[in-house]
Order: sequence, then C-alpha cells, then structure tokens
Amino acid sequence: MDTKEWAIVPYDKTWRPFSNDGDSGAVIIDARGRMGGLLTGGAGATDSTDISYATPAHFLLENMEKNGFKANIHIGQQEKKVEDGKKRG
Repeated sequence: MDTKEWAIVPYDKTWRPFSNDGDSGAVIIDARGRMGGLLTGGAGATDSTDISYATPAHFLLENMEKNGFKANIHIGQQEKKVEDGKKRG
C-alpha cells in the first residue's frame, strides 16, 4: 500500500513543538480553517529538531473512495431551529 506523508518542521528553534503525545489522529487546519490532513505521529522534540508527520486529507479521501467508501466531510456549524422559530448557529 502506498502512503503519502507531510513532514512538519518548525521555522526555527523559538517555535514550540507542533504535536505532543496523544495528538495522533488530530485534524490539521490552515490559517483559513481548511482541513489539510490528519496527524499521524511525531519524532518528538529534541534540543536540535522537532518533526511531526501528517497524511494529506486528499490522499485519505481518494483511498477511501478507491476502497468503496463514500466519504463526506462537513465542517462548520449546522443551522439549528429552536422552539421560538428563530434560527441560531
């Protein structure tokens, strides 16, 4: 099975670690709130480096469809109706 991963490295040593223990499976978003991928692991921060790994969302969705899964992702709040008839987010 083929896989694709992003290696996420800090800009410089002043940045804090991108991920911590237990973060695997977390959704990674960009500054606009768009899903980019899922965190798959990390090498752990050291005095000289910090590397985290993620699988791009498009790669995951393509492979799910190839294997017969119809995936839909809905991000954001759904409109909700309340008893007074007014819509609230």
